[in-house]
Amino acid sequence: MSYAVFFEEKAAKELAKIERPYQLLIKKKIELLAEDFASMANNLKPLKGKYDYYRLRVGCYRVLFHKDARKIMITIVRVGHRREVYKDL
Repeated sequence: MSYAVFFEEKAAKELAKIERPYQLLIKKKIELLAEDFASMANNLKPLKGKYDYYRLRVGCYRVLFHKDARKIMITIVRVGHRREVYKDL
């Protein structure tokens, strides 16, 4: 089962600010996540205090997203360096 992927406006802007090689890698990992959620299990971790929110580890960057199994949708909430991405969440 593959998921539809949507970016919140803030996440899209954050992704655009990242260097091009890392952008491509992050996009590739998000595509893999959407196609087969279970295959990325070793890079996923649920966020504490947030129901159905996860983080995807991509090198030194993190992708924070919400998974809605009923709508078969993944919403990307934040994208950024691991030191900064959790601030103001």
